[in-house]
Amino acid sequence: MRCQIAPFAILLAVGLVATPCGAAVTVAFVNPDFYTDAGDLDRDPRQTLALVERYLKDFGARYLLPHQSLRIEVLDIALACRPWILGPTAAVTRVCTGQADWPRIELRYALASTAPPSAPKEETVADTTYLRRLEPKYSSASLPYEKRMLDEWFKARFAAHVPPR
Repeated sequence: MRCQIAPFAILLAVGLVATPCGAAVTVAFVNPDFYTDAGDLDRDPRQTLALVERYLKDFGARYLLPHQSLRIEVLDIALACRPWILGPTAAVTRVCTGQADWPRIELRYALASTAPPSAPKEETVADTTYLRRLEPKYSSASLPYEKRMLDEWFKARFAAHVPPR
């Protein structure tokens, strides 16, 4: 029996050593059933929340220092553009007019590092000029306007002291 446990223990130890000790972002969605616009007939709101969470965690891995952790609570989401039902098939498309239909996410966040964690801050992240040209790295993404907006917010708040990777 001991011979069977030894290889498993070795693999576990190697896995623990190989796992990087990096920055962490935890995301919580507060009352998502009451969000302004996280989905429509063609997009499940859970899909939207999963994408927002993935984007925030990816930005954390890119922009936070290894010893930092960031806790984000999403309080509200309003996606870019407005849902528009097309014809009798009830197909939904999102129409962008540039008239108060920009992406907006309200959140509360606290950054922790080796020092005491910062006091939680609330902020509304919005991109009123969302119809400007998208860079190629956003144009093929789901929720491209929201991804760009969150990327710019993350850089402005947390990456001023982080060298580019």
